[in-house]
Amino acid sequence: MIFYDRHGWRKWFVYGLSACAVIGITILFLVSIPYSMEAVVRDTHVAPQLTANTTAENSDKWISLSFDDGPHEVYTPQLLDLLEREHVPATFFFIGEYMVKHPDIVRRVATSPLFEIGNHTFTHSREVHANERRLRAELSAADRVLRNITGHTSYLYRPPFLIDFESWELDGSTQNAEAFRWAEKAGFLVIGTTIDSLDWLESDPKTGKARLERRLIEGVYNQSNRKHNVVLLHEEAGSGTTLEALPGFIATMKAEGYTFVPISQQLGLTKADVMPAAPLGIGRDALLAGAAVAYTQGSSLLWGIIGILVILGLTRMWTVLLLRFLYVPWARARRAPLEAHTEPVSVLIPAFNEALNIEATIHSAAKAIRPGDEIIVVDDGSTDETSARVLALIPFIGSHLRLLQKENEGAKAKALSFALPHAQHNIVVCIDADTIVAPDAITHLVTHFSDPHVGAVSGKIYPAAIKTLLSAFQYLEYTQGQNIDKTVFALGNAVHIVPGALGAWRKDVIERLGGYSTDTVVEDQDLTFKLLSEGYSVRYDARAYAFTETPHTVRAFFKQRMRWMYGTVQCVWKYLPWFASTSRPWLGFLVLPYTITFNVLLPMCLPLLDIALIIGIVTQSYISLILIPFLAYTLFDMLIAAVALRDEKHPHYRLLFTTLLLQRLFYRYLIAAIVLKSVWLALTGSLFHWGVQKRHGDCHVALMRLRIAPFTLNG
Repeated sequence: MIFYDRHGWRKWFVYGLSACAVIGITILFLVSIPYSMEAVVRDTHVAPQLTANTTAENSDKWISLSFDDGPHEVYTPQLLDLLEREHVPATFFFIGEYMVKHPDIVRRVATSPLFEIGNHTFTHSREVHANERRLRAELSAADRVLRNITGHTSYLYRPPFLIDFESWELDGSTQNAEAFRWAEKAGFLVIGTTIDSLDWLESDPKTGKARLERRLIEGVYNQSNRKHNVVLLHEEAGSGTTLEALPGFIATMKAEGYTFVPISQQLGLTKADVMPAAPLGIGRDALLAGAAVAYTQGSSLLWGIIGILVILGLTRMWTVLLLRFLYVPWARARRAPLEAHTEPVSVLIPAFNEALNIEATIHSAAKAIRPGDEIIVVDDGSTDETSARVLALIPFIGSHLRLLQKENEGAKAKALSFALPHAQHNIVVCIDADTIVAPDAITHLVTHFSDPHVGAVSGKIYPAAIKTLLSAFQYLEYTQGQNIDKTVFALGNAVHIVPGALGAWRKDVIERLGGYSTDTVVEDQDLTFKLLSEGYSVRYDARAYAFTETPHTVRAFFKQRMRWMYGTVQCVWKYLPWFASTSRPWLGFLVLPYTITFNVLLPMCLPLLDIALIIGIVTQSYISLILIPFLAYTLFDMLIAAVALRDEKHPHYRLLFTTLLLQRLFYRYLIAAIVLKSVWLALTGSLFHWGVQKRHGDCHVALMRLRIAPFTLNG
């Protein structure tokens, strides 16, 4: 069987890798994260010495250039080149997570005698001042990164979003005075600005250069009655506008007798005072820097995955909706009507311990067959009264019904392969023993075989009874999957599964392809993929419907879907050589990519969208970027469900506003867990054990719904 590792070597290898990863992540979390969240910059930079002499002579003719939000991989190096050519010092307030990404730029700034670095927090979030603990954590994390890159710390701190602050030095009068005091307690000097360039308003360097240069010059002149000129700029602002405007501003100010100095000089200090050497705590600081890297890369990866998920989900929804409303009606109008096909069929019903449902299943099949058709029940080693109940019906149905018995070999494929040679007709209709078929279902299925290219036809499946919330979830899933996806794909020969509950096949084709395979645990999907790979057409007929018993408990549902999902992963792997095959384009460019993306990867990752929403709400970060796609995805999900229900004779629209919302909260996580476990079993080479499903006799409920009267002694 595919993925099965008989010796168990792969399992222990995967276990070992997973254990190493878990141990490493745990150590990083336990050791690094608590430090980065709780640590204060221990070498408290208190300091009367750092506030000395801010009234130097001629300081009113000093200008300090400061740049926020860097380092930037493109603009910061160009800016450094410009300032070095002009011999102009500057102070750079770097963000911690950007320093992690561009350490070479940070080292260049730190080693230059012209430049100095200040702390601009680790994340640059609006929530950095939510409380003292958050601010200390942000400052500490950014400081640890700076230490590990340069071997220096920094006592300068500029708050993010400086527009919220009113002064370049703490004077107790600002609305954020408390946040200033928190930063001072941690040993930092809070640096504001006297001239805000508003360079971020200029989006085009060609048109914004003159405006920005004029605004900078006027800003200095308007500050003539103040002691300090501290200019706020940004490396990246205006896609290079700052770089374009600076040369003219620098030349004008020098001509007017102004001197450019670093912020430390405005404070009466030196670079060595504000950026002293800081010995590395090899254990703690390195781990904290590693934690910062993990945080940054992990966040980037998370938001990248979220973006891909949203794009994929919305693209799929829009595509299927447009195809459903535009392509499907057009294709149906162009398709030639099917010719009547009266070839007799053999109905195969494999059964294992189906005593509760088998009578109802045979009743429905007997009402659906035509003269010359036959019903073959294969008792696959049942230990209950399955065979006895089948034999009891033979007097009423006559020669149309036959019973075959065999020992159980643990696979339905074995039972079907055993029954296939006994089938007298070339068209075989396979029905699960817990399924009720509509009286005209077989007629509709057989009609498609008038086309010799058709290898199989899928029927439409409903839950036999909607008694529980779980069965309501499955009803919505079946309806949406068949009325939207399967309807669209059927017109392009892209039906990826003819379900065992109700499907029709050409016997000679099955035999020529080697019969039912036991390589996978989903013989129906495996055979469907095989037909597509051999160039046969696989169709879907929504008029041929059936009702099948669905699991009543989460445990039973998990077992059933584990078999389906594990089998799907096996089928994808088995037929992966056909991926992107031009000889079988429907299989290579639609069926396989769609199955991989939307049946395996997307269900496994979709809960991340909800997790990201929760993180965004709690941290108030990226909330607008998450909430809008989340609401759009949810509304589109409801729209598709409504379109699917519209095609039903008796649509249950009430499920849209109750069940569908609960389905998103519960069902999606259950499916994600199933996919994850299936992939894990495949990776470890474990053998999947299907077990036995408990039956509830729901087929009798469906039998009454179809108004099929059971056989009596009087016929």
